[in-house]
Amino acid sequence: MENEEIFEKCDKIISEPLIDENGDINQKYLEELQSTIDSFPKTYDRLKDDPEWNIPIWLFFKDIIGHFAMWSIRFLKNTPYPLNLEKVIKFLHSGITKKILSLPIDRKSKGFALGDDMIKISLCEINKMLWDILEGHKDFEDWNTPEELGEDWIDLDALLHMVCISLRDEHRTSKKFSDDFDAEWKKNNPEAGEKACLSLKIN
Repeated sequence: MENEEIFEKCDKIISEPLIDENGDINQKYLEELQSTIDSFPKTYDRLKDDPEWNIPIWLFFKDIIGHFAMWSIRFLKNTPYPLNLEKVIKFLHSGITKKILSLPIDRKSKGFALGDDMIKISLCEINKMLWDILEGHKDFEDWNTPEELGEDWIDLDALLHMVCISLRDEHRTSKKFSDDFDAEWKKNNPEAGEKACLSLKIN
């Protein structure tokens, strides 16, 4: 469900008017809106039937951490970075490390050492893994409070969703490059056959 669909659904559920009798934003509307959004299922459950999200793909382990750090900063307007960002990243890195080491051997690159190696994992699995690790972690959840970040408080569901969106978009780009390379190679080398194709296969 995209953002437009979410807000359209919210408008049908919420009983309070957006504008109050004084012409100001109705705080009760905002409270009911937030409560309605919070009741929606998380990304990994909402998109579990989407093949682009539920089929494992190869990606770099560090890209998950990298996109998390990037979006943690990009969501902010007036603050350079969220409070205790380094602590949250270290906690996340440790949690992901434990979960990835438990993956079957055929879902990790040969000699996997948590460096620039690759793992095979679905976007839904990544989103759920992020929630399993971070939900309930005080430093992370403080980012969602105006008391800590003022107007720069972060929508945590949107943050973890955007991590997966970035990974999805990178995979799309890599797959397109691979498919285009294969097509061009086969066109220019019809006699070579399938075995001569030099591109990296992107699942």
